[in-house]
Amino acid sequence: MSRSKKRTTVKLNMAQSLNGYTVQPGGKWQTTSAEDKRRMLKLRKWADCVIVSRKTIMTDNANLYAHASREKKNPMPLIVMRNASEKISENLNVFSAPHQAGEFWIKKGNKKDENDFSFLPESEKSEKIKSKWKIYSFENSNDIINSLSERNYKNILLEGGGRLNGFFLLENLVDEIYLTMAPFIYGGVENNRIALFENSFSEKFRLRSAERRQNEIYLRYQKIFKSQ
Repeated sequence: MSRSKKRTTVKLNMAQSLNGYTVQPGGKWQTTSAEDKRRMLKLRKWADCVIVSRKTIMTDNANLYAHASREKKNPMPLIVMRNASEKISENLNVFSAPHQAGEFWIKKGNKKDENDFSFLPESEKSEKIKSKWKIYSFENSNDIINSLSERNYKNILLEGGGRLNGFFLLENLVDEIYLTMAPFIYGGVENNRIALFENSFSEKFRLRSAERRQNEIYLRYQKIFKSQ
């Protein structure tokens, strides 16, 4: 998607260890500081929509709320899945109030029909989710952004994981990166950790700001376009 046609702004917000990983070998992310959480909530207040992968929401069980004021609703949650056979828990925080609805996006050809909720268990809670959440299919990340843009979602916040981040960067969809450098180093077997960006791509960003608060560093990068 070219810059002239892009009507949305996509910001990527993540925290990583000093050696570039987003989770510990055991599969959980080390809790960051209150300041990092404050910055995250500020970005969510800016956002119309927050995009996460199924694996990320299952690992972190984030609520994706922004604690928005009366003047602004919480951002819509959007969960990206590779196929409908990947199970997801109906008890996740993202399915609780104040979010009344959200979207699942499943890789095209990997679901039986437009209402294939086979990834949810049979339960009363699941039935409520099915009545409020919608399912869409996609071939690439551009499909997601184009759909959101057409429906007037202009401020998109991407919160990973690594594979999803990589796909958005591969398709030149990320305008800014907000990165928290946390004071941890994770060892162990590499396939037990998740990198900040997966997939093969090459992108260049300009450093907008760098700020140290106690033991964390907050970096903000902006996309460099060919005309710049």
